Formats: sequence, structure tokens, C-alpha cells
Amino acid sequence: MELLMVLMVFAAEWISHQALPVQTIQSDSNGQSKTSFSSSENSNEPVDDTRTIFERIEDVNKGISKPLKEGDIAYRISRSAIKCVDCLWDMSPNGMVYIPYVYAPNYTASEISVITSAMKEFEVMTCIKFVSRTAEKDYVSIETAPSCWSDIGKYGGLQTVNLDRAGCVSYGIAQHELMHSLGFFHEHTRSDRDNYIKIMWDYIIPSAKGNFDVQDPNNLGISYDYNSVMHYHKTAFAITSGVATIVPIPDPTVPIGQRVYLQLSDIHIPSSNGCNDNYIKIYDGRNTEARVLLSNTCGNVKLPPIISSGNPILLEFGATQLSITDPPKFNASYTTVSYGATLTVDNGVLSSPQFPKVYPNNVNGLWSIIAPVGSNVQLTFSFFELQPSILCSYDYLTIIDGTSLIDPVLGTFCSNNKPTTLVSSGNVMMIQFRSDSSLTYKGYTASYKFVTVS
Repeated sequence: MELLMVLMVFAAEWISHQALPVQTIQSDSNGQSKTSFSSSENSNEPVDDTRTIFERIEDVNKGISKPLKEGDIAYRISRSAIKCVDCLWDMSPNGMVYIPYVYAPNYTASEISVITSAMKEFEVMTCIKFVSRTAEKDYVSIETAPSCWSDIGKYGGLQTVNLDRAGCVSYGIAQHELMHSLGFFHEHTRSDRDNYIKIMWDYIIPSAKGNFDVQDPNNLGISYDYNSVMHYHKTAFAITSGVATIVPIPDPTVPIGQRVYLQLSDIHIPSSNGCNDNYIKIYDGRNTEARVLLSNTCGNVKLPPIISSGNPILLEFGATQLSITDPPKFNASYTTVSYGATLTVDNGVLSSPQFPKVYPNNVNGLWSIIAPVGSNVQLTFSFFELQPSILCSYDYLTIIDGTSLIDPVLGTFCSNNKPTTLVSSGNVMMIQFRSDSSLTYKGYTASYKFVTVS
């Protein structure tokens, strides 16, 4: 009897008690992770980039001459506003919505793979399917002009989704702009947004205040989503870097971003050779073509936290040798973190959110560095500047020597107290960063590498 179950969690960092020795993803000579899904490794999503999707778009689009509404939506001269009630793509008799598309000729095969992978997610999760254009009159043309932007909804004829090769060709940004082409607006412009967020008008760049107008789209009965790929980040278009322009209500500490913290416990998955019979497998995305964060895992050993690079994470639970009397099982719970990543490739850089700019208020971040079994993690800081406080009671950085938040710490640091070089006792090091709602500073940057301690 065989069982295959796929569980989608919108974003996540895992803490689990599981398996045989952790099978981390090794890099080849080009720095790419080696898994059986080579196309998904081309996601172009930097796992150590702490910016949200819209922060990346905002940075790429700075200084461009093309008029854009809300930072990445194209104006149409024929319309007085960007909203359009009837600008939806048609549904076919079989219930599917087909979107024909073409690519600009100067994209590389690797770049096309990234964008196509983002398209496939719509097919997996919805009734929408992007199809290569043959002779259809209405279609999306994916272009390479400067900046990241899209038309909103269906216009008729050729319409553009622009993904600049210099900064826009990543899984998350492609998905964001494709959502605009389908007719989706930014989450913060929903007609019910004032029930969920407060817009801090005094802190917004005057010329950008129109980007925060309510567009009154049809919310379709869908709940407001702080973690949506379509949501602005908290400091979008701020006059002063690090100052919030969007504050969640009633709880201002609710993260706006693309990461969730998942706690896995009560694991009972019988071991097998290579964990091929019964296993859990974790993907950094919405489908099985996403980057593999954790290869087939079974048994009862303890795993470190695993944090997604974006807002979804996919868990695959398989059992080819299923016992009715003693079935494999696990329990899980989750919550959000505003920043974080799982780092498994040797020789990398870890920085505070928005570095070298000041970090935001109310950061709750967690990073997990996982070396191969038998190696240790060495962390060396080149810059360190947090808010001064007694006993690090305001903003602080904690380095954890282990796989759990309750494991021993190598130190908690704040002010300009730059840590010395730190080395984990095992193959996992965790980094927790917290900031409060008052002052913000430049933050920190550090390099890490895998070493062997005799």
C-alpha cells in the first residue's frame, strides 16, 4: 500500500525532530544545488536576500522614466484609472483560463526556465494555465526593457509583462508581475484594507502617496493576506529609510513578508535505506519543481530549523511501505517570521535586513546555517552596529549553537559590540535577530564557511 501526500504551508521555517543524518544540498562548481529538479534550481531567488518581493522591485525601478502606478503597474492613456471591472481573461468551457504568452528573443534558456517555473505554479494551485501562443489575438508578451512592471488585467491584443534581465528575472518577481497581468492589484489597495493596516501618510514620499490609494477591486470574499506576494513591505516609499509606512492593526508587530515558522514534532517515520520507503521532503516553493531544502528524511533524529526564501513551502510525505497497525506520522504547527533563510551552500554572506541601509522596526528574523554532517559552521562579522541598550534589551542578535531555540547560545550581542569569530560545536548554527519599535541602526554583515574542527 502506497501513500503520497503533499502539504502546502505558506512560507516557512521548520523545526523538526526526525531523520537520519541531515542530507543537505551540496553545490557544484557553478554554485548551483544538486538535485533531480535542475530547472527549479534556476529560480534566481537569492536565499540570503532579506528583501521582500516588492522591495526588490522597488530597488530595480528607482529612477526609471516610465510612468508607473503603485511602483510597477503601467498606465494606459485610454483609461483614466488603472482599475477595470471587465478586464478579466475568459474562462474556457472546461473551466480553465488559458493565457497565451511569448518571450522576447533575448532571454537566455536559464531565464526562460525561471519565468516558466513561476507560470507553472498557477497551473498547480489554480485553474489558470499559461500556454505558448500560436495565433491567439490576445496574449502576454514578456519583455526585457528596463525595470519590472506589467499591465493590469486583460486589455486585448498584445500586452506587456516586463521583466528586466538585470534584476527582475526571479521566481517571486515574475509571479508578482504575472499576477498583475491576471488582474490582481497590490494587497494594500483592497477596499477593506483599513480593517487590517494603517497607512502612515506623514512618512510617505509626497510624490508616492498616490501609490497607497484604495483601488476598490473586488475582493472576492478572500481574507486579507499580510504574507501575500502582492503586499508592499512595511517601509515602502518611506521618506526616511527604515520608517514604517504600513502598520498592521490591531497588532503592529504582525510580520508583512514572505516567511513562516513551522514547528514539526511527534515524528514517527520508520527508517529505510536512503529514506526511499517512508520519508518527508521539503521544497522551497509551491510545487515539486522548487529548490529542495531537505532531501528524503526519515527516522527520529532532530533536524534544524528550515526557513523558506519566499512565502510558501511544500512538504511531501511519502510512504511506499505503509503499515496499517504502525503507520508513519508527524504533527506540525507554524507561525510567521519576517525575515530568514536556510543556508546550505559553503562560503556565504549573512546580513541584517536592508543592509547597508538601516534595518526596519519590529524585525523577527531567524536564519539556519547547515553544514554537512561532520563539519562545523564558522561565522565572522565585518560590521556590527545595533541599538545600544543595557543587557541587549532592545535590538539584539543571538547566535545559537544547535538545532533549537532552546539550545546553548554562543552569545547575544547589541550596540557596537562586534562578535569575535564564532564556531559551532556541530553542523548547525542558528542566528536570531530582533528589533523593537524605536530606533534603528545600520545592522550587521558577516561571512560564514564550513570548517572541520579537530
